[in-house]
Amino acid sequence: MRNQVEIMAEIIEPRQDVVTSLHLDDENRLVVGMGDYRVRFWDLKSYMFLKEITGFWEVRAVSSDEDYYYIGTLRETIEVLDKKTFEKVKTLRHDLGILHLFTDGFFLYSCSHDGSVKVFDLEDLSEYKVLIGHMERANCTWSDDNFVFVGEGFMMKGGVSIYDAKDFKLVNKLQDLNCKRINAISGNKDYLFLGHGSPPRLTVWDRDDYSIIHSIDSFNHDVIDIQLNTKSAFIASKRQLLKIDLETMLPEIFLEIDGYPISRMAVNDRFVFLGSGPDVIGLDANSMMKVLELRGDSVENIEQTEEEEYGKMERFTGFSLL
Repeated sequence: MRNQVEIMAEIIEPRQDVVTSLHLDDENRLVVGMGDYRVRFWDLKSYMFLKEITGFWEVRAVSSDEDYYYIGTLRETIEVLDKKTFEKVKTLRHDLGILHLFTDGFFLYSCSHDGSVKVFDLEDLSEYKVLIGHMERANCTWSDDNFVFVGEGFMMKGGVSIYDAKDFKLVNKLQDLNCKRINAISGNKDYLFLGHGSPPRLTVWDRDDYSIIHSIDSFNHDVIDIQLNTKSAFIASKRQLLKIDLETMLPEIFLEIDGYPISRMAVNDRFVFLGSGPDVIGLDANSMMKVLELRGDSVENIEQTEEEEYGKMERFTGFSLL
């Protein structure tokens, strides 16, 4: 019979063995952050499980550069791991829990519950700048050679702050977005993609004048992740996944997901990886059929037998976003 301490511990700290972060690095490794304080590493060249590291608190964000993995947690820390040895080399700190990490080759951007974005210089991992003044929470960030975009909001008003990528001066704000939060940002040289929450919506903006050129409000839950590869944009809510062709800017495939909800997403030109409860589902990036399942320390390679449908798929032909 369990004692009162064990029962109270379960209430205060329930089981959290679910995927909370996904990241693909340049060496074809998939990094899986878990809610139960673990980070798991997979080699996608050999489909082999590489390593599990524990003791991180709840992992909420993972990023990397040539030398290091960056593990963001709700314990206000970013743990820096050597990519060759997986050893911890440094701990970076934020004032509240980490919500999102992004690297652009020069800087590491850390979004936090406190509404700020800390900018760390990748040359020496020193704190370079703190971007403040965001509404409620800083939820996500994305940058290119010219600008840094920060999605903000929580329960009141969502918006996007745009900074010059060289001096980090605020140059523009996207406001009056008719949502409570911006959960996801990504883009390319032509378009900016924003994932809205409450109400759920995807908007696509022209980078020249920041006008909305496309809008989709058919999601049933908040848009939680947006990832681009060279051909397509992938937009995820908890129960839906949309694929958009970046050349035509038309939607191609829309998936309705059963079972575990989508928690996170990572994309390259071959795969779309989805956090699904404690497991990771791999879809073919072209067909959107299920080809891999990472479960425990094993890989079920469905691609070697036959692809499976994952959810209810609808293909669009001759369909415009507006």
